Amino acid sequence: MAQITDLNMTTDPETRPYVPWDIIGNFIADAFKAVGVPEEDAKICADVLMESDRRGIESHGCNRFKPIYIDRILAGIQNPVTEYEVVKETPTTLVVDAHDGMGMVASYKCMKTLIEKARTYGMAMGAIRNSTHYGIAGYWTTMATKEGMIGVTGTNARPSIAPTFGVENMLGTNPLTFGLPTDEDFPFCIDCATSITQRGKIEFYARSGMDTPAGMVIGHDGSAMTDSEQILKDLTAGKAALAPLGGIGEELAGYKGYSYATVVEILSAALQAGPFLKALSGVGPNGEKQPYHLGHFFIVIDPEAFCGRETFEKIAGDILRELRETDSYESVGTLDGFYDTSHYTVTAPILARDGATDGYVFVTYEASGFMQAWSGFILTYLLIAIGVLLVYLVLHELVHGAAYKLLTGQKLTFGLTMTVAYCGVPEIYVYRKASLIAVLAPFVVFTILSVVLLFVLPDPWMRFYVLLFLGLHIGGCSGDLYNTWMYLTRFRDPRTLTRDTGPMQTFYVPIENET
Repeated sequence: MAQITDLNMTTDPETRPYVPWDIIGNFIADAFKAVGVPEEDAKICADVLMESDRRGIESHGCNRFKPIYIDRILAGIQNPVTEYEVVKETPTTLVVDAHDGMGMVASYKCMKTLIEKARTYGMAMGAIRNSTHYGIAGYWTTMATKEGMIGVTGTNARPSIAPTFGVENMLGTNPLTFGLPTDEDFPFCIDCATSITQRGKIEFYARSGMDTPAGMVIGHDGSAMTDSEQILKDLTAGKAALAPLGGIGEELAGYKGYSYATVVEILSAALQAGPFLKALSGVGPNGEKQPYHLGHFFIVIDPEAFCGRETFEKIAGDILRELRETDSYESVGTLDGFYDTSHYTVTAPILARDGATDGYVFVTYEASGFMQAWSGFILTYLLIAIGVLLVYLVLHELVHGAAYKLLTGQKLTFGLTMTVAYCGVPEIYVYRKASLIAVLAPFVVFTILSVVLLFVLPDPWMRFYVLLFLGLHIGGCSGDLYNTWMYLTRFRDPRTLTRDTGPMQTFYVPIENET
């Protein structure tokens, strides 16, 4: 049974549903493509989000792709196509303008260039301006460790942290992240905000129905806040702020986290001549939404230029092994393998608000979990599809009947079966051309309407239901048109037909068989 581990290291059975990585990855990539992100860029963005969940960092994982990326693209404050402009470049440095495109795409391209520079010159540093949220910072440092190099990165963000003794959110959560290669199967990576927590974790608490631990957030009156839903509202309104590492005040050295956050702010903004602090709020002078214009910095160091990669990795590994062998709390046991994320290579957890358990989730594969996750989705979409079908049938008949009455002055007769009713028995024999036009009317009207909606609607799911509607419509009208055409060209007067052999064949008596 999968287990869930909370902040106090207690365990409870995992109850959340989850889906395989390939399904969630394809879904996210397709959603990005639907709003205009190029295919290769969409794959990069999806992988960054999934890597967050693979590492157990659910505050920055798949659950964020809509509110942080899709919604901002649809709001017009983030560009789906990333214009990657090199502003300044030397053999060991790089400054890039992302033009408010996908921060993850710009960061990926920047890191690829810096790794090659470091391979040649031993070290390289780059900065990006006019960017957007770039996912977990650890993704970029791991790009370096995979090449046997050291990676360092940081980014500024919308104001969230209050200075020590302050209550106003001024600094972003500003992560300062390092990735160091080792001789073990995994690198050493520290990826965390310079605040005691970050907005994504509070979003996680809110979705889980949990209170935020006291001391993480300070209200405008100087008191600690714990209501997660209210905290998110007040952070946006500027009535609350996150505490820096060390917490509120100086009792636990909150000034240290405050100082590190300031270092990241300066490096993220000053190296690329970009905006900072309150200018990163995403809110214009009149309260309108505007791009965030974030800044990132990246450093890549090749140990080969110092003592050699093997030596560096051996010493780094020795340090980690010694640390894991130290004494620990009895409730924890050995620190060796304490944080095992191998199970994240199989499935992605999906957090459900109702019945959610607390803390950090460690998920193992179980077939019933997959079915639990998708049975709800399937039922929902099936009900919507049925609703679309019913709406279509009603609208189709209304347009059909209205057209027939307009052309003939008579009300469309519904006789015997739905198929015959579509054709207007018995009036069809008297008003052949009128009946054909009446059948064509809903076909033309709804086909044009559906095509227009496909180009106008911004939401990919809404376009999906329009496509579903269009498929049902064309299928239904095809039968109508065929039946009407057969009546007009090949069959006898429908008023003489009798029902004696079967539900469909009874109405069609070929003219050549008449006696």
